[in-house]
Amino acid sequence: MPKIPTFITEARPTAEVGSVKADVKVPLSQTLATALTPVTNAIVKHRVQEKNFENKTEALKLENEALLEFTNTLDQASKLDNKDQAFELVKTESERIKSIYSNKASNKYVKTLFNNSFYGEVQKGIFKVNSRVSTNIIQSLDLEVNKKKNKILTDAFIDKNPLAAATVANDLLLLYEKNYKGRIDEDEYKALIQGIPSELEIYEVTQNLRKDPRQTYLDLWDKTKYTNISYENREKLIAQAKGLLTPEIKNEWENFAAAALDGKEIPFDMDFAKEVLDTKVFNGMMEQYSVIKESVSNTKILNSVNQSELKSTLDSITKDAFDSMDYIDAKKMKEYYEGIVDRRNKAMIEDPSNFIINTNPTAEKLFNELQEETIPELQIEKKLALTEFLVAEQKLLGNQDHQIRVMSNQEANSWVNTYKTADAKERVFMLQKLDLEFGEYNSKALLELSSKGLPFTAQLSSFLQDETETMKFLSLDDKSEQQTLRKFLEDNESSLSEVRKAVRKKLVDFEDVIVRGNRFDTSQASVKMEKIVETLSYYAANELFANQAESVEDAAKIAANVIMGRFEIEDSFYVPLVFNGKKVNATDPTGIIDKAELIKNHYLDQFEAVAFGSDKEKDVQVLTEDFKTQAKYNGEWRNTADGTGLIYGIVFPDASFTPLINKNGENLMFRFDDTSKILPNTNIELDYSLARPDSEKTTIEKQFEEKFTDEEIIKLRRL
Repeated sequence: MPKIPTFITEARPTAEVGSVKADVKVPLSQTLATALTPVTNAIVKHRVQEKNFENKTEALKLENEALLEFTNTLDQASKLDNKDQAFELVKTESERIKSIYSNKASNKYVKTLFNNSFYGEVQKGIFKVNSRVSTNIIQSLDLEVNKKKNKILTDAFIDKNPLAAATVANDLLLLYEKNYKGRIDEDEYKALIQGIPSELEIYEVTQNLRKDPRQTYLDLWDKTKYTNISYENREKLIAQAKGLLTPEIKNEWENFAAAALDGKEIPFDMDFAKEVLDTKVFNGMMEQYSVIKESVSNTKILNSVNQSELKSTLDSITKDAFDSMDYIDAKKMKEYYEGIVDRRNKAMIEDPSNFIINTNPTAEKLFNELQEETIPELQIEKKLALTEFLVAEQKLLGNQDHQIRVMSNQEANSWVNTYKTADAKERVFMLQKLDLEFGEYNSKALLELSSKGLPFTAQLSSFLQDETETMKFLSLDDKSEQQTLRKFLEDNESSLSEVRKAVRKKLVDFEDVIVRGNRFDTSQASVKMEKIVETLSYYAANELFANQAESVEDAAKIAANVIMGRFEIEDSFYVPLVFNGKKVNATDPTGIIDKAELIKNHYLDQFEAVAFGSDKEKDVQVLTEDFKTQAKYNGEWRNTADGTGLIYGIVFPDASFTPLINKNGENLMFRFDDTSKILPNTNIELDYSLARPDSEKTTIEKQFEEKFTDEEIIKLRRL
């Protein structure tokens, strides 16, 4: 048995604690129990109150939880448009919720408190649901009535049903009477019935605004029309009409101003614009209107004169403006005309074909006829006619041959995009059709297309005009085919890089000519050669892949010959042996090369080129003689930028090349298909006997040439 521990204290019971006095006094006539009765009653009463608070708290907590769930029921019921269904939902769900939370009460008092409070909330909820469902019923009714009304109005005003149009007012009256009478406020119902004529006219106006906003706007201002529409509604409809008309009028203004830039006058109603447009917008138009109206005839002139006459024409027109107008107005006209000239100059460089189609009535007519033509043969015929007119007109306006374009930028971009998405057969067809449509200007068309992203293989294919070769080149556009060829070379211990080097080596003479022709802009020459080398490298790889070549060297030779075998290469230019599908006389007597050499050696003076200016030499005669010497000894032929012919110019010490120009602004140049024996841009006939080698000349001819100059010999031979 464990020993109970004992503690010893040293304190004394009364030594350090004071005495306590008792205040409880019990009279001798009472017992202790009767004396404590008031205390006991107070405790009991407190406990009863405390329990009551506990019951109320529990009941309130149950009520809040139940109402949270009941709120969802009220929301569902409030969305209905049938009161029987709504009340049934509230009744069923409220009983279910009450039963759940009532059974959670800890005693009957809590249960009673909860039930009474919950029933009160249910009654409030029913009242809310009743109000909301009443609204829903009206809204649903309105929705269905509107559906029916729209059908009635559509039959009458859109479908133009004569019977529906005759009864439309009565049909609406019956619709409203059947669905609203007795269901909505009496005054509201009367207003609805009385508003039917106005409602019909408003609907008619809204439909007319879609079809003809301008006339409808004018009709709204006519007091004899739409007489049933109130002033307030008429104002709203006029504002709506202005909203529709504003962008339309702005667009008409832009067309009016744009047409004036092209020298065309199209109608524009300033009075109507003033009625519709915002004052600030209209004032801005008004400032330009008089300038544009006055300028149209002069704009036609500025858009149609030769470039050499453009400045003097502008000066003359501007002078007339200052002579006949106030200074401020004349200054505005001057600025406008200068803008016309700047626009023309820019367009004639960047998109001359489009400029002429927009400014020349004949070109516009030819263009529209082409767009409307559906017969393929006539399409080609009309395309050729348009192209020839555009070229001739560009020459009349002063564009040099290298500046002439045969396609608009939009046409070229569209053509290239179509080509890129076409398959191989479609591409061949497009290239063949291009040749037919542009004829002798096919090379120019290809050059323009290439500037818009036409694959180089297409340019080669068009030049070769060999369907078999074309299909080969077009297949090389396929990225997967290129990957296959690169993988083939790698598998056979070679590479595309090795093939490129071999091909480039075979093209060295051709590359020298291209670089020479672009010496002042080597980047252009580099890009051109890279495209050629890249294409021919894949061509060579394909020859190896198809076992048509035994080595890289053989393949490179075959590929390079696609180019080299079709050109005659000279020091500073090349001549294609086939041009626009026809054989070119390159090396025969009177051929391209002999013609170029004959002109350089014997006819430069007769071309009468204008001497270039000099900062150092001011004596015109000295300057002219020096220029002639430069032209003869430092001049050479180059290929034109579009590759269609040759152009003669002087090569300066900085390697720049400047073409010769005569007093008419014309270059010394000719095309590869020019078989005439006339000095370009003159009426002088070329004498090819001057080009015969000395060994073929008689003694008399040699003595004759020693005694007279080339120019004197030519004159004597014409006698």
